[in-house]
Amino acid sequence: RPFVLTGQMALTLYLTHIIVGIGIIEAFSTLQNRTLVFSCIASLGFFIVAMTFSYFWRRRFARGPFEWVMRKLTS
Repeated sequence: RPFVLTGQMALTLYLTHIIVGIGIIEAFSTLQNRTLVFSCIASLGFFIVAMTFSYFWRRRFARGPFEWVMRKLTS
């Protein structure tokens, strides 16, 4: 079930990854000279946070925030 809920919020998680995840890393200029281990740990951390967020968000709301906005814009 957590995987399903995470998949249903793909747009929200993708945009969050770009805006928040990469934005924070770029703001602190920590993209240079990073190892594969750093990348794997950062990816795993985002994955865990994303699954946890998706689970609790979907318990309360029917759609993710960006999925809701897209639905309103296209309906």
